[in-house]
Amino acid sequence: MAISTTSYEDKVKEILSREAVFPIKSAEINNNTNLAELGIDSLKIISIIVEIESKLSLKLNYSNIAASPLKTVKNLIDIVVSV
Repeated sequence: MAISTTSYEDKVKEILSREAVFPIKSAEINNNTNLAELGIDSLKIISIIVEIESKLSLKLNYSNIAASPLKTVKNLIDIVVSV
C-alpha cells in the first residue's frame, strides 16, 4: 500500500522538528519554512536524509538530492515524494 503525499509531508516535518536546532513543533513547520531557519545545515541534512530513508523505508535518489537546492521543507518533501 502506497503512502499518501500528506503522510510523507507529516513524517518529514516530524523528523525535521526533532532534528531542528531550535525547539519547534511539526505543526509549526510549513512547506515554505527555510531549512536554515530550523538550524539545519548541509551536514545535518545528510543525517535527516538517512533518517527519512530509514523511517519511511525508502531509497532516495541521490542525483535528485544533489541537483536540488534543498533550501525549504518543500524541496525536501518533493524529493521524498518523487520516489
